[in-house]
Amino acid sequence: METLHPVAALSVLKPAYYAVIEEPSKNHILKLTELLHNVSPSALQVQRDLILYPLELHLQNYQLGSEIKRYLVISIKEVLQRVRVCDLKKFLKLYTLLFFQVYDQKKSLLVGDVPEELKLSVVECVTCLLKQASSDVLCEFYSREHAPKLGQGIYIAIQMAQWEKLRSLRLAAVECIMTLAQVHSDADGDDEVFRQQVGGVLMFFLPGIIGGLQKIATDDEKQGHQITMLAVKAWGEIITIVMEDNNASDASENMSMSFRIDPPAAVMQEDPLDNKWQDCTRESMLKSLQEKNRTPEWYCAAAQKLALSVKAIGMVQHHSHWKVRMALASSCYLLLSKCCRNMKPSMMYLIEVLIMLSEDENEKIATTATDGLKLYSEKCEASCGKSLLEILEDNFFNLVTKLPRILHGTDDVQQLAALRLLAGYIKLLGVNKLPYLLNSASHLNRLVWTLIQAIELDSSYVSLLEDYSLRDLETSHGKPQTSPWKVFKHFTDHSIQQKMEDVCHMLGQYGDLNILSYHLLDRFHSVPYQNKEITFLLNEILCGGAHREDANLEDIIRNVLHVYLEPSIWYVSLNVGTHVNELQEETSITIGQAQANVIQACLLVEGVGKMARVLGSKFDQFLLKTLYLVLERAGSANELVAEAGMAAIQDISQACGYGRDVTDLVQANVDYFSYHVTCRLRRMEQNPGVMDVLNVVMKYSSMDVLPCLEEIVKDVLLQSCDVFQDRNAVSFLRVFYTFLFSVRRWLKDNNSEVKTCQEIDRKEMGTLELVPRIMQTSQVVNYIIQYHQYKKQSDDIKNSVKDKDNDKDRGVYNESGEVNCGGEKKLPLFVEMTVSVLKTCVHFLPSKNREQKLLVLAILQEGLLILETWENELLPIVHAVWSPFVSRFAETSDHLLINRSFGLLCTLAQTAKDFIRSRTLKQVLPSLCQTLMKSSLESKKKDRGSSYRFTQLFKLQKELLSNMGNLAVHLNLQEREVDQVLTAAAPYLSSLQPAPLQESCVKLFQKLSTVNQDTVWLKVVSMWHPIHTLNPPTGGLQVIKVTEKDVHSQEEFKKNVEEILTFLNIRS
Repeated sequence: METLHPVAALSVLKPAYYAVIEEPSKNHILKLTELLHNVSPSALQVQRDLILYPLELHLQNYQLGSEIKRYLVISIKEVLQRVRVCDLKKFLKLYTLLFFQVYDQKKSLLVGDVPEELKLSVVECVTCLLKQASSDVLCEFYSREHAPKLGQGIYIAIQMAQWEKLRSLRLAAVECIMTLAQVHSDADGDDEVFRQQVGGVLMFFLPGIIGGLQKIATDDEKQGHQITMLAVKAWGEIITIVMEDNNASDASENMSMSFRIDPPAAVMQEDPLDNKWQDCTRESMLKSLQEKNRTPEWYCAAAQKLALSVKAIGMVQHHSHWKVRMALASSCYLLLSKCCRNMKPSMMYLIEVLIMLSEDENEKIATTATDGLKLYSEKCEASCGKSLLEILEDNFFNLVTKLPRILHGTDDVQQLAALRLLAGYIKLLGVNKLPYLLNSASHLNRLVWTLIQAIELDSSYVSLLEDYSLRDLETSHGKPQTSPWKVFKHFTDHSIQQKMEDVCHMLGQYGDLNILSYHLLDRFHSVPYQNKEITFLLNEILCGGAHREDANLEDIIRNVLHVYLEPSIWYVSLNVGTHVNELQEETSITIGQAQANVIQACLLVEGVGKMARVLGSKFDQFLLKTLYLVLERAGSANELVAEAGMAAIQDISQACGYGRDVTDLVQANVDYFSYHVTCRLRRMEQNPGVMDVLNVVMKYSSMDVLPCLEEIVKDVLLQSCDVFQDRNAVSFLRVFYTFLFSVRRWLKDNNSEVKTCQEIDRKEMGTLELVPRIMQTSQVVNYIIQYHQYKKQSDDIKNSVKDKDNDKDRGVYNESGEVNCGGEKKLPLFVEMTVSVLKTCVHFLPSKNREQKLLVLAILQEGLLILETWENELLPIVHAVWSPFVSRFAETSDHLLINRSFGLLCTLAQTAKDFIRSRTLKQVLPSLCQTLMKSSLESKKKDRGSSYRFTQLFKLQKELLSNMGNLAVHLNLQEREVDQVLTAAAPYLSSLQPAPLQESCVKLFQKLSTVNQDTVWLKVVSMWHPIHTLNPPTGGLQVIKVTEKDVHSQEEFKKNVEEILTFLNIRS
């Protein structure tokens, strides 16, 4: 439909117009509103009063319902959006009429109990009315005469913005407040005369407006970020329009006075902000409105009270949504740029808010805040010749003084805010001002003391237990995401720790590194109980100075390293007990001291890594001085120290151009390590950490460095044979284990991978998928006929194998116990070294020391896998191992030892096979089966919630059930031995056993079916079967009873037996 023009508009609108007059129904009003869309603005401007007449008329009808009134208001808004209101009377009539729809004088908030939808329509319509009013109407409206009407509208809008539930209504109410205050987005900000006029009227309502907006802005975040953002924006704009400096009586006043908070105007006879009238008559109200102006006294009193609001609304800086913080930064920027003289008491609060926001993670917010500070600094210099930095010095040190109290006694939000403020101050002071301030001894002492108090480290959580297991080589290549040795007493939030580190980095970036480092090193010696915190500060400050060209970083780091690497500092005791220092003085180390020393050791080695990152390739000059010591920490038995050492060695590797892969660094310096390790091994008592270094070197080496390690391993072998070195036996064994583990890894890397038990498991489980399903009914007769033949052959084979084993036991070895070798072929170096290590370790197997026995079992397991393809070297070792090894199974009370022994037995079976078959069946298998049967009673009825699953016995049971099948395959067990294993494992098919044990047992039965399927079938059907007898397929054969047991009494085996039978494909 084409747009209607004045001539045709009236004729088209008349029917709908008269329909609304006669009956203001929803349909009639909507019809009129629809037609208004098609009327041109010029035609609508001509017919404005005529069209508005019925709408205004019906809004005055008390009998109309709220819904009809809402549609009337919407229709008025449709008209106002397309016309200009050029008549003050019409404006005031509509203004009063609209607010009257939601006004109730009887209510305490003056807002009636009408639907929120109607309130929303009214507020939006009022906003539209003010925006469409002509400039002449607005100039007349914003006068002292009409101030009561304006104030009433503002009050109603504030109440709705504060207390209503509908979010869109609250947003519209704040928008309405901004429009009533002429600070909306379409307002003419360049019309200074009109802004002064508006400010002269708003001054009477400023406390109520600001108080209401402050409550909205500081309300809970659940209200939504848009409401908070709009309230903060309105708060800043309205204060600005009232308190702008162009109204100041003394524009030449020194701005440095802005930071002096004047005392309240208590000496005044009357409060300039007091708006109470002498009586409630209109005449007295208008008289008071005409007499009051924004005098210097008024500005002073208003500024004092606004300072409280500025301080309160500053808490919005912690809001989670960036748009709210952006609105706050913009409002503070606006107030600093336009109200710095009239709001002197608030300047400090505004500046601190901007300083904190200048450290915001959002770049736009930080830029806005920084621009505001620069602008204000320029104003300060132009006004009083002093920079903002000179004015803020005292405030900076006041913050420094109270920082520990804030960090010790407040929540995370306030702690983070205080640190952001401190970081903002440091950045603001910059490289030009901060070094000058730190030249003052009192200022430097105060700053360092504050930081030490703030970052007090907690060591109470530190474990002093030593871990001698070989850590995962793959996972240790990556840099740890966190530093678990840095736990602070007074805060736990990682963002606070990060901000504290940023503060230290800024000190290194802008401060005098020489002064800071010398002061901290001096304090390091004079206040030893603060060494952890001082080390933390030194590390982070040096990181901050990484890219500075004005500081001699190499000399500074040389001095710091000299202190760090002093033996009395580097080699702090990590264990509880009595220790002898370098002066042969005995010192007693308590648990607390040992825990603190662990943290100190972590920080020291972390510092070496950080200094390497700072210097980059220039750290080469310190490499020979630090590398051995850092590797010593990386191999420490203390998990925290080892993790810190590993991170440091990775930093050094990257700084020296090797990337974060430590292997290249180690291989490039293997001669250096070999020399140091060889020398220190000869003085083992004075250098216990040499074993830790050797462990790390072997972890991160390759087969290429094996010749260099040969002499070291020989030295360790020689030392381990010394009876006086028994106290270091565990360390020697750890080195052997690491060496053999590394050799296996190197072989894998060279594509000469030794097959592990797990790989064989995968292949054999694949074979199980191909087990022929041949047990059909027609073949049962053939199986029965062949049974006796197979049994006879089995007995013959068994006797033959037994004779063969006895021959091997007697004839393979000569009197010296060595293998008869037919050739003189040169063995690879790794084979020779492995044989030497295993021969030495065998002597530790009968040890009474449990830790030694466990390590030896692990060493033998690794070594035998290496020698798997070298039979002539393997079998003598197996023969030498067997006698002390088999005795370990007699220690039935030590479940962990039995578990590890069984693991070695599986490896022996995998590598030696028939060589140990006879002795295993005689000496070990009965013991293992007995252990399984006895322990089945312990695990029965241990449900999922039981702590039994965490015991070593449970782990032993699971290990036996999981790997007994592999043992049977490797040793080629016959029917009698298979039945022995099945009988021992059968109780674990019960549903009363823990689920993991049931699953492992089912897999064991399935694995044993590849060895002897008939025996497995017979065992499971004897435990549970749905029928009692097997009927022969043809006549003449005897009926066979499956089981004598009652089926119902064996229901606990039903589920698992059915699963096994399904696998065997034998169902009756």
